Amino acid sequence: MSELSEAVSALVDVRPVITRQEAGEAHKGGVHVETHPSLLSLLLEDTGISKNGGSSDPGIPVDAFRLELWMQVVEIVRDWCLAARTGFSRDLLAESLTGFARRYDALYGARSIDYESYADKVRQVDLWVTRIEANFNPDETREGRTACPRCGVRKLKHPDPDQPEQFAIVINVTRDTVTCLNPECGVVWPHIAEWRFETNYMERVAAGVDIEPEALELLVTRETTI
Repeated sequence: MSELSEAVSALVDVRPVITRQEAGEAHKGGVHVETHPSLLSLLLEDTGISKNGGSSDPGIPVDAFRLELWMQVVEIVRDWCLAARTGFSRDLLAESLTGFARRYDALYGARSIDYESYADKVRQVDLWVTRIEANFNPDETREGRTACPRCGVRKLKHPDPDQPEQFAIVINVTRDTVTCLNPECGVVWPHIAEWRFETNYMERVAAGVDIEPEALELLVTRETTI
């Protein structure tokens, strides 16, 4: 599958979601597969409009962000299809985009377009996928209740003076990253395990424990409370 076709597939195809279930008294363990609607379908359903552009239900509130994104997708795909001379239908947007991708792949294969033009289309579709996923499935984050091992800050004043202080460390479980919100620090650990390692090491240094850094690697894989 080409880069563009793969990006389009992530946007318009139904999504199998696989979860592993542990065995219990009422059921056997194993892998459970559910089929979820495509990201493009989810976006349309939450705009409060129907496929033909009218209101799907006057009582359904319109999500402004999703409506704006939907209209952007419609306009850009329409322009792409017109430029590539492929069919376009607002009511069949997924099919229109898929047809465009096939045509653009053929043009790129025939060297009728350059890679930069091709890559621009891939980046645009990838951006739509990212924005829709972020809107429907926001990252799971947790507070890190220990001080940042780099700057030593544990809590920060909340931007809203009526709100309590917030912890400086934010753990993004979805992306496996850790960030210090202290503006004078702002360090980002690319993996939670690296933050755990550094935090454990600094805590032991502060406590005066004489331990080699290599020995702390064993702590990275240990179950800890976040």
